[in-house]
Amino acid sequence: DLRSGISLFPQDLGVGISQVIPVIVAALHNEAGIVAVEEPESNIHPAFQVVLADLFITQAKANPDVLFLVETHSEHLMLRCLRSIRETTKGLLPDEFPSVAPEDVAAHFVESTKDGPRISRIEIDEDGDFVDEWPGGFFEESYQEKFAGR
Repeated sequence: DLRSGISLFPQDLGVGISQVIPVIVAALHNEAGIVAVEEPESNIHPAFQVVLADLFITQAKANPDVLFLVETHSEHLMLRCLRSIRETTKGLLPDEFPSVAPEDVAAHFVESTKDGPRISRIEIDEDGDFVDEWPGGFFEESYQEKFAGR
């Protein structure tokens, strides 16, 4: 821990670190194919979730033969992707990050129906906003928590 100067073993950092290491290795060492990851945000701090999104974006842009398929409930991962699109559009993206266009990110919502699973694509515009509303209340919770009672 750089702040306290205390040496820590990986097992002291929490279970999330051990779960995310294979995800990082897969992101860094695939040159072609699909990197499929289920809930990479599990048990990791929100600040690290956005760093993970940056890793996915950077690696996807650097390796166009790699498709990142990420199943997530993390608002932080998605918001970082949207921010990257918005900052690209406005010319505000830091030089060390690759540009991101709406067509670089595909957001899908999968829900169960009586006829089987239904997949809905959620369109994203150049301002990094969702064009379509998310079914099932996703992203509404943070809005309600921030603005309820004002």
